[in-house]
Amino acid sequence: MKSIKALVIIYLNIGIVTTIAAQGLDDLREFLRKAKTADVMDVTSRYFESIQNDDQYQLAETYAIWGKYMQENRSYDSARSLYQQSIMLYEKIGDKPAMAAAKLELADIYANEDNRVASQQLSHEAYDIYVGLGDSLKIYYALMNIAINHDYLDDHEIAIKYYKECVEICKNIGHSLGEGSAYHNLGGIYADEGDHQLALDYYDKSRKISEDQNDYDGLWGVYQGLYLTYKRMELKSEAYTNLKKEHYFAKLDGDQVGIAFSYQDHGTYHLMMGNYDSSIYYSKKALALATDLNMAQIVTNAYEGLRKAYYAKRDFKNAFDYYAKEVAKNDSLYNIENSRLIESIKTQFETEKKEHQLAEKNLQLQAADYDLKRHKTIMTILFLVLGSLAVIIFLIYRGYMLRKKANEALTVKNEEIALQNEKIKAVDEMKNRWFINVAHELRTPLTLIKGPVQKILTSESLTPQVEEDLELVYKNTQNLVKLINEILDLSKLEDGEMLLQAQVVDINIVVKQVLSIFESKAKESEVKLEWEDTDQGYMEIDPDKVSKVLVNLISNALRFTNPGGSIILSLSISDSVNIRVKDTGVGIDPEDLDHVFDRFYQASTNKNAGGTGVGLALSKEIAQLHGGDLTATSTVGVGTEFILSMPKGILAEKPKSAPDAVDLSEALEDNFVSTNVLSRLSEKPVLLIVEDNVDMRRYIKGLMKPYFEIKEAGNGIEALKSLESNQVNMIICDMMMPEMDGLQFSRKVKSNEEWKNIPFIHLSAINEGMTRKEALMVGVDDYLQKPFDPEELIIRVRNLFQNSLARMEVVPEEEESISFEDKVLKNLRDEVMQNIMDSNFSVARLADCAAMSERQIYRYLKNTTGLTPLQFIQEIKLNKAMDLAQKRVYMSSSELAAAVGFQHSPYFSSLFERRFGKKPSAYLKTG
Repeated sequence: MKSIKALVIIYLNIGIVTTIAAQGLDDLREFLRKAKTADVMDVTSRYFESIQNDDQYQLAETYAIWGKYMQENRSYDSARSLYQQSIMLYEKIGDKPAMAAAKLELADIYANEDNRVASQQLSHEAYDIYVGLGDSLKIYYALMNIAINHDYLDDHEIAIKYYKECVEICKNIGHSLGEGSAYHNLGGIYADEGDHQLALDYYDKSRKISEDQNDYDGLWGVYQGLYLTYKRMELKSEAYTNLKKEHYFAKLDGDQVGIAFSYQDHGTYHLMMGNYDSSIYYSKKALALATDLNMAQIVTNAYEGLRKAYYAKRDFKNAFDYYAKEVAKNDSLYNIENSRLIESIKTQFETEKKEHQLAEKNLQLQAADYDLKRHKTIMTILFLVLGSLAVIIFLIYRGYMLRKKANEALTVKNEEIALQNEKIKAVDEMKNRWFINVAHELRTPLTLIKGPVQKILTSESLTPQVEEDLELVYKNTQNLVKLINEILDLSKLEDGEMLLQAQVVDINIVVKQVLSIFESKAKESEVKLEWEDTDQGYMEIDPDKVSKVLVNLISNALRFTNPGGSIILSLSISDSVNIRVKDTGVGIDPEDLDHVFDRFYQASTNKNAGGTGVGLALSKEIAQLHGGDLTATSTVGVGTEFILSMPKGILAEKPKSAPDAVDLSEALEDNFVSTNVLSRLSEKPVLLIVEDNVDMRRYIKGLMKPYFEIKEAGNGIEALKSLESNQVNMIICDMMMPEMDGLQFSRKVKSNEEWKNIPFIHLSAINEGMTRKEALMVGVDDYLQKPFDPEELIIRVRNLFQNSLARMEVVPEEEESISFEDKVLKNLRDEVMQNIMDSNFSVARLADCAAMSERQIYRYLKNTTGLTPLQFIQEIKLNKAMDLAQKRVYMSSSELAAAVGFQHSPYFSSLFERRFGKKPSAYLKTG
């Protein structure tokens, strides 16, 4: 077979260079593609000579093409020199796009050589050019290079910022592969930081994009990242599954670099698993392929893996041989880096030396010429210098004035924006406060309306017309309460304050309970309601919130379904869990269908049908809170179908001990027929009503007067004075009051030895879960939301008072001054505090401390504190963090997060802000 060298000589003899030069750059690319060897440098050098004096642009592009070829063949020294030549020519002829592209290629070479400083400088220069040109795709490439360099330098915070900017650019221009690449790199950063779940989420986004685009190169990289993440998580089965996929897609793509990495990863995996023969097999395959590809780092890693595997097999001779090779390779890499540095310094020195010699000769010639022409040119030079100075001074002054005006305008604009932001923030805060105040002001009169109406309805002396009118009043009072709750729920969702209280429930029971509400209405409207039981009914959801969604959907369906129609509820499981509500109603006009989930939207075709436009908006938000969505399809005159979809992960196994369903009506009846403990007392006990609204105080007093002697107070301060002067046996207290609110008052009562055992019920107009939990944690015995059922209030007061009398009859032993519950809670708190810095402290470990199962401790903590075990742990950690922040023990949020066992600082800051209203940095700065 003839050598390539001989072929080159033949081509030269028949004029191939002239042909290539004449035909242009496309032929040169094709020639280099087929050649695949450095011996064709002779052809290229002659090609340069043939065009050097004719076309500077063609010469510059030739340097760039040849540099790309040398780069692909890993001849980085030659490629670097060629790209530098092309950049100089592009700059000379003013071709900015081509110059920026060459700079990015050169930056890539420097990155491969681990010269991150040079790579970063060139990437920034290319980025500035592309920003000036407005080329979004090229801006992405430059910004990606910058982010990768920050990533390698462990500057993760800046790298994450740039990767996310890359994602937004790619979304705007529709560059899916670029978006997937940015997600892949984000996954790598979070894996390095130990936030494995976030890493897996980003890898999954990258994987989906690569699968959609059939990007095998991206897929093997993603599966390598997943393998390394699961390996760090010590999930060996998942790690091996992704390792096999990494190798499969690398081979499918034909990427030799990817195959080399997969062999290396197989070697490290089997070494970890103790399969030393397999580890040796794959490490040798990685070594052979990396040697062919000139991949020094994989070669070194292969030597290390072989050394460890042979050592583990007690084959010390081979272990020592590979150790020697490993050391030699590391020394070689070090020497190569040093030689490159020395060569760079030497080249720079030679260049400067030549420039100095040339400058010296020019000075000698200029001196000789100067003596001859000195008298003729001195005035001309003087005028030119003065003119130049004048122009320069003018330009500097003009630039200064322009910058000053621009800075002044920018300052004014920034002040206007800041002022506007403050106004918007103030309006938002005022709006949220307005919602809370409206709830308080509306629920109190609603209670005063609902209670007396309900009381009158129970009497037997009403005429049918009066009874019908009062039932209408009662029904619309209930509707108004529902509307207020929905508006406040939307407000909480906006602020991120509504949390899921997920538990495993049977969806069949949830749906049937909702359907029972509408059975009489459906019969009256002659509409058929259907639901088919399902065997896959157990789900981990928030049953109260899902019930709200179903109530809204069925209520709307009944409103728009004519007599003789039907409403069918069904469950289907595919990629998601879908609950469908399908009716045979009038349907929704197409122009209204896209807006049915908009807040306060009224359909143009059914304005008289009622509704506020709040229910469906709230339902969609609740669906999204579960990680799903709520969608609608409709055909006018045929019907409408709403689909509540939730992730498949909500499906759960049937609990081992599920509580029986409770018939609420029977439970209520039992309370009515219970023995009236109050009648057994020789004199009426004293009830203290603490309420700032005079009408509400009068109303509660009317309800309780048959059973108690009543004392009244308008706020917490007056109530404390009443406690000091009266023997109080029961307290009913409002939450929101002037001077001292209900929560502050309850803390005072429960911290006093004399008063702490007095039964205590809180009334509140605010539907706020956290406030309720705070009240229960203080020691309040019960909590009732306005507007309340008067009979329910009487029953709760009776039960509480009965329980308190029963406790008084039991004389505790002297040594048990602390209750069993207090002891258990103290032990649990102590266990969390002892492990406060442990980020892996889990609910399972907390359960072990209490000698309970996870389900038992969940029930125990919910009953005693109102918190789930995870919320209990977080509450202790966050309170400890607040104590440390106020004492300024740490200087940064990340240090504070680590001190209380949070790995991810942004997540900790978010929880802290939600709990205390400010980020931890606000306390660290101000003390």
